[in-house]
Amino acid sequence: MSPLDRLPDEVLHYMMQFIDDSKFILCSCMLVSKRWFEVAKTVGLHLSFSAVIGNERLRKILSSPLLDSLESLIINTEWLKVSPCMYFCDEGVEVIASCKNLTNLRKLSLGESRVSDQGVRLLCSCSHLSRLNALYLSDNYLNMESAQSLAESKAISNLTDLHLYGNFFEDEGVKLIAESENMKNLQILDLNSNSITNEGVKYLANSRFMSRLTDLDLGFNYFDDIGASYIAKSVHLHALKKLDLSQTKITEKGIQEIENGLKMRRERKGRRIILTKK
Repeated sequence: MSPLDRLPDEVLHYMMQFIDDSKFILCSCMLVSKRWFEVAKTVGLHLSFSAVIGNERLRKILSSPLLDSLESLIINTEWLKVSPCMYFCDEGVEVIASCKNLTNLRKLSLGESRVSDQGVRLLCSCSHLSRLNALYLSDNYLNMESAQSLAESKAISNLTDLHLYGNFFEDEGVKLIAESENMKNLQILDLNSNSITNEGVKYLANSRFMSRLTDLDLGFNYFDDIGASYIAKSVHLHALKKLDLSQTKITEKGIQEIENGLKMRRERKGRRIILTKK
């Protein structure tokens, strides 16, 4: 028996936790022995695909029982090799939806992947993604239809991080998310660049389901000091530790009102407000 074979399971598990490359665990550690295979399955795996990868190949990878412990899946830009102009798109979402073994998935990043509102609706219906904590859907040109799918989904109601940067949710989309009980666990919400006005800010400020938010990004939107006043007077946003209001129409008066109302200060550690104006 080799020295490695004498190692207790808990020691093997501890060692594998410090291996940054999940592909090494999949392709090497799991192949050492049956015992190593079982121990490796208890270690959270994290996979990232940034190169072009075929539809069927990804399906085979994600369908593997070796990925029962997959916790993080990041898919960036192109991968769907169907024609020169195809991207991840909704067909990629269909692959994820069909892989029922992804029950331990905690993080799913689909930013800039050309997922449509229909793809988001399919994603939100996946009961095997109920442990998902973080979802990234930035820069996909999504609108209120996706907001409704997210708001109505009980399958992903455990989300704590929701990143929607660079879409078209606008005020009505914000209302759907803010007033949804399924969104009550959110701690991080990124709504940067979503054409939000004072009305959208009002929905956020008045929602009891937003009371756990610690990080809110509202930068590059269209609200002014009226929206700032809604934030400052909100009884639900006092857990905020970071608030990004970069490139909005808020003036110094609005900034000071938020500082006084939520006891926050600019560019300081802890409970702070970040304002970047060029």
